[in-house]
Amino acid sequence: MGLRALASALATTPGSASRLLKERAERRREAWGAYRVFEPERAVARRVDQGAFRGQPLAGLPVSVKDLFGVSGFDVWAGSKRELPARFEAEGPLISALRRQGAPIMGKTHTVEFAFGGIGTNGHWNTPENPRVPGHVPGGSSSGAPASLVEGSAAFALGSDTAGSVRIPASFSGVVGFKPSNGRWSRAGMVPLSPTLDTAGLLTLSVDDADFVVRGLEGAPIRGGDRSIAGLRLGRLSRHVWEDADPAVVDSVDAALARLASAGAKVVDAKVPETGAALGLFRKGSVTAAECHAFLATELPRWLFELEPKVRSRVLAGAQLSAVEYLRRRGRIERLRKRVRERALDGTIWVAPTTAQTAPRREDVESPEDYGRLNLLALRNTSIANTLGWCALSLPCGADGEGRPIGLMMMAPAGRDLELLAAGRAVERVLGAADQVF
Repeated sequence: MGLRALASALATTPGSASRLLKERAERRREAWGAYRVFEPERAVARRVDQGAFRGQPLAGLPVSVKDLFGVSGFDVWAGSKRELPARFEAEGPLISALRRQGAPIMGKTHTVEFAFGGIGTNGHWNTPENPRVPGHVPGGSSSGAPASLVEGSAAFALGSDTAGSVRIPASFSGVVGFKPSNGRWSRAGMVPLSPTLDTAGLLTLSVDDADFVVRGLEGAPIRGGDRSIAGLRLGRLSRHVWEDADPAVVDSVDAALARLASAGAKVVDAKVPETGAALGLFRKGSVTAAECHAFLATELPRWLFELEPKVRSRVLAGAQLSAVEYLRRRGRIERLRKRVRERALDGTIWVAPTTAQTAPRREDVESPEDYGRLNLLALRNTSIANTLGWCALSLPCGADGEGRPIGLMMMAPAGRDLELLAAGRAVERVLGAADQVF
């Protein structure tokens, strides 16, 4: 049952919110390790049943929250080896919106340490299972979110995305990941990685579910923005995003685009020069490491010296970036964002593989060298949207010969979030939602 139908049932069936919460809590598979802490808020469900949140679309829908967000009653660890100071438990606007809506918070899901990594492993905690292909990494940094969805303990998941941290686990684990336009949602109440590039984001089991949650959080009309696949203009981005991609990824994404074309979409080759420039900046290191180091050195100096090795090496590299070079990179990002805003827009939705590879096996990322190479490859394509400030969406479009999920990424200019979700819903009706693909 999709979230629209589930929300309608909760609103019209007495006592259903408490029953749903109990049933969802029982679905938790502890061996999958989605949560750092799991404490369903039953009091909220009772208040939903009592009508305290009447008219709120997300009332009673269980949500998991990445352990970067401040949530009253839950401590924050941000994937590190020790609890963060109590000030980080202060709730920001997104958590406050969930509270006002009456969405029960099931617990805090695991994250890569300080969200700095796309593979999903964590040397301080057990890495969550990939719920589609056990023995493989789940993708990161919102690494526990997919398992919380697929096991059913959460109806949707709140994560963060700095260079792909909701879309990579969505691609690796066969669910949907949505990154809003940079600046659309407040970052307050979220432990920062890179203020220049950070956004909050969502993981769901379908694009339709993501659209429903976004509209609920933003107070937009719950029904609206529907469109047909006929005439939808999809721009297949040029060679940069296809380099070094697994053949299975290329074949699956191109097969999906062929199906969409047969259904009436207009698929064209697209050249967006700013995407190549964004990838060039990503390869240089952008500003993430420098901003992460500055935050830790200022706010959490003790934690800076306790980072796990795969995170520490990259964070300390940020300390070596000169102020001149940091400002040069920041300026480059702002100029690229300005150029894409000024570009004449024709309604095109740009498409590419979400990740150039499928989920690696756990043993394949154990060495620092292999981890570093595969981590950069995982983050490469998704980083484009963060650098340019675009909204972006990953949805399942198939699997390789071993059953490892493959994601199709759709991107649109900043501010076209609801339009992107409407296009994603049209694409999903052709390709099938996650529960149909897997």
